[in-house]
Amino acid sequence: MKRIGKIRCDAARSAAENARRALPRLAQAYFRLGRRILKEKQTFRSLHRLRLETKRFRYTLEVFAPIYGPTLEKRISALRQIQDQLGAINDRGATRRLLNRSLPKSSPTRRRLAGRLTTEAERQMQQFARHWRGVFDARGEEERWTDYLSRFAAGGPQRGRRGHRRAGAAGVTPAAPSPPDRT
Repeated sequence: MKRIGKIRCDAARSAAENARRALPRLAQAYFRLGRRILKEKQTFRSLHRLRLETKRFRYTLEVFAPIYGPTLEKRISALRQIQDQLGAINDRGATRRLLNRSLPKSSPTRRRLAGRLTTEAERQMQQFARHWRGVFDARGEEERWTDYLSRFAAGGPQRGRRGHRRAGAAGVTPAAPSPPDRT
């Protein structure tokens, strides 16, 4: 499976300019990947790969957190929740693989435990799919992510899609510099 992408920074641009240019595209690639995996029959392997890409995306956003300020934490938290759900599913798959290697195929204990693990994993996969479609990737969410990432990096207000001036990170317009202290 192909990775969602790499950040390519232009040394002639500020970190905020690079973030505004690259992170929205990374978010779009992440949303496309999640949708593609959920369209197919989910497997432990495909969901584990999505979990790894979720980690990469989250860690990339964490690197840029100082540029966006505290409002980025809401999005990072949403990715952390996705990662946790996918981690729980992966744990079921890993346990099932361990069980298959540890007990003979004909073992009634193996069949019973494997059945429970499979049932629980299927329930978690359905729960994850509902969360992804109904909350994380609900109507307009991708656009909210890309809009936020393209406009709210440090460096003051950025013009939105409709030409409106928007406040900087956390909805606060930077204050004018204080006069020098004359003491």
